[in-house]
Amino acid sequence: MLRRDPGGTTRFAAIQDPIPQALYRHYGLDAERFDTFMVLAEGMPYTRWAGTLAAARTMPAPWKWLGVAGRIVPDAIGNRIYDWVQRNRIGWFGAREVCLRPDARHAHRFL
Repeated sequence: MLRRDPGGTTRFAAIQDPIPQALYRHYGLDAERFDTFMVLAEGMPYTRWAGTLAAARTMPAPWKWLGVAGRIVPDAIGNRIYDWVQRNRIGWFGAREVCLRPDARHAHRFL
């Protein structure tokens, strides 16, 4: 998302840090059993399929358009798609040896 949000409107947080853990608990999510990401948009938490769409809507076109168009997919179907991609993402896209650490130009975008 860093590359796809050149305007820098999106902010990020690592679930291992205290503030994101507190946010997860506040919204009834288990920060210890981290199994989805959360997007906060206009004070509302979104996870899984809804979180993916909310994240897409924060980015420029064509991602924003996909985030809007994806709303026609019912959550029950979208969540199944999300779960399928989540299960297979490492095989498809690979994994990093270490977590991403922001460089100086992106550090302000991380909590």
